[in-house]
Amino acid sequence: MLHAVEIAAGLLAVLALTALVTFVAVTFTRRRLIAHGADVVVCGLRPDSASRWRIGLLRLSSDSLQWYPMLGLTPKTSQTWVRRSIDLGTPQPLEPDTTLSAVIDKVLRVPVRGTTPEGEDVPAELGLSPAPYTTLRAWVEACPPSGWPVQA
Repeated sequence: MLHAVEIAAGLLAVLALTALVTFVAVTFTRRRLIAHGADVVVCGLRPDSASRWRIGLLRLSSDSLQWYPMLGLTPKTSQTWVRRSIDLGTPQPLEPDTTLSAVIDKVLRVPVRGTTPEGEDVPAELGLSPAPYTTLRAWVEACPPSGWPVQA
């Protein structure tokens, strides 16, 4: 009987290790697919100030700003704004007791408004640390005027 328990415990340990390795491999591969050819930073997103923060990855491509949930199986974007339509509000320091503060240091709450590729107006708030915020601000302001092609 003791031998069967040892075998079962060994099998459970192997299954747990396999699941952990698979999770890490899928997460790493997904992150590489999302980041391919663009800058990516850890960022919080919430549709309005009454909603909870969701942690994810913010990707700055040549013509759009894309937000991906941190965990997931597919590299599918959850929110996309067209670069030329993005309007960033004034950043405000976020209270240090939020769940976002545990993941991002010195979080700034940044109001953002823009249109989706389908033309829908989408306001939201982003939670960024100061350095990625500066990068995002420069990226938005460096967008060529409407009608000029964007070359990546």
